[in-house]
Amino acid sequence: MPTKKITEEFSFYACPTLTSMQRLAYEGKDIPDMKLLFGCYIPEDCLIHFPSPRGVGKSWLCMQLCIAIAGQWDSYLGETINHFGNTLYINNELSEKIIRRRANILMSNAPFWNDKHATTLCKSVKTIFKTEQKQKNGTRTERSSAPE
Repeated sequence: MPTKKITEEFSFYACPTLTSMQRLAYEGKDIPDMKLLFGCYIPEDCLIHFPSPRGVGKSWLCMQLCIAIAGQWDSYLGETINHFGNTLYINNELSEKIIRRRANILMSNAPFWNDKHATTLCKSVKTIFKTEQKQKNGTRTERSSAPE
């Protein structure tokens, strides 16, 4: 790859990224179909972004979907959940205080199928919040995905 020099301290590798459609089709012929994680909207190995104006319910929708996937619900909003596990919710608009308040409202009203799912999910959320609190207070801890 050719090196491009910007300054004496900074350089980068230049690599063409444009590929013909014919080449893309050839490279994609042996790729297996992607698993759909939620209905036919969220395929595996994808970062999903929900752009829309403020106040339309993106945060509520995404937080509820995270709870449904982590809580092992069979479906959410009439769509099948095909894979369960840990979820990561990132919000670039709301403050942590608002997110915590909403999480509390959602967790308090979540329609869990049995106490096992509720206990596991609540312990996981509690562990994450405790870890974050310790990190804010200067206590060094390692984040674990396993519930307490």
